[in-house]
This record gives sequence, C-alpha cells and structure tokens, in this order.
Amino acid sequence: MLHNISSLIIRMISKKFKPGNLLQLVLLLCLPAAHPAVGQDSEFQDSSFLMILDMQEFYTSVHCTDSASENAIRAMNTLIERTSPDQVIYVTSASLSLSLSWKGIRVDTVYRHSLDKRLKVVNERLFDKTSGNAFSSGALTAFLTAKGAKEITVVGLMAEKCVKQSLLGGLEKGFRMVTYPEALIAKDGKSKQKTMIRLAKKGVRLVYR
Repeated sequence: MLHNISSLIIRMISKKFKPGNLLQLVLLLCLPAAHPAVGQDSEFQDSSFLMILDMQEFYTSVHCTDSASENAIRAMNTLIERTSPDQVIYVTSASLSLSLSWKGIRVDTVYRHSLDKRLKVVNERLFDKTSGNAFSSGALTAFLTAKGAKEITVVGLMAEKCVKQSLLGGLEKGFRMVTYPEALIAKDGKSKQKTMIRLAKKGVRLVYR
C-alpha cells in the first residue's frame, strides 16, 4: 500500500494536477487493506468467538504458579476485555470417576467449574468437555453453529495438550482457528514453541502481540 501511495504522489508532482489523482490518494489512505496480513492483530467480529480453555482452579493451582503463567493470564484478560461478553466462551474439563460396589461398576462425571480467581469472567457461558478436544462437546459445537461462528480463538492451558487438540478439532469442524501464544500456558517455552510450529503447519493462525 505504501508503495502505491508513493507512486501516486510522484505522478501527481511530475504531471499536471488532476482532481482524480487526489481522489485516488484519499481512497488509498482511508480504505483498509482488503486482506489483513497473517498474524496481524484485529478486533473480534460478530462471527468470531474467544474460547478460554481449562482455566479451572483445580488445574491452575498446579500449572500456573510461575511468572510466565501470570503473564499468560494477563494476556487472556486483555483478550477478554477486547471481546464482547456475548462472544466469550469458557470451557472446563470434566473427568470420569469409576466406583465399584455390590451393584456393579458405576461411572460418574466429576465437574470442576471453579475458574481461577485471576481470570476475568464476563458471563455464565460455560461448556464441559470430557476429552482433550473441546469440539467433542456436542453442546458447544451446536451453539457455535447456531451462532454462525466462523473463527474461533483458543487460549488457556495446556498448549501441548487440550489447546492443541481443540485447535485441530476446530479445523476438522470447518472453523478458522486462531491462538495467541502469549495467552497460552505450557510445560515450558521450548515445548510451546514446538507446538506452535506444528499448529501453524496445520493451518492454525498464530497472532503475536
């Protein structure tokens, strides 16, 4: 775009002034680019949703105790603040518990909905998952489809496990998938970097702030 503007200014100087040239310059300066660059930060549109993944106290009390995790939570909160509350989704993990009695084997689902107190909670839109991939939840997929969702941004923990599986799961469902590496909690920096490289190769858009 800058190249186009420079060329137009040179033509305006070297040739007789024409009103049409000024109009072209105004349009170039005012109109946004038709296709934003890969990795460029942008506001969330109506068809975009922000998914906060597995930020339950049950997990964060173990995995979010260092400065890198604190920075990641701050980055998540920044994204939440920039997003309409109607477009924020919280997904938590539920586990299966087996109990044995004289009646036989019983399978119970254990829910842990208590979110980390450091995390901004802007609504009560909470979905449960029982596997790493959040899109294995029929309720979540049905909700996103009904809302006309096209792009899903996933942040949270852990980058190498549930976040990765959910991003890939979303691609399989036909959504455009996005993540912000700084808003991900991982085993360590090296592990996160390897995961991001793999996800980018699969088609996940990485946004660096």
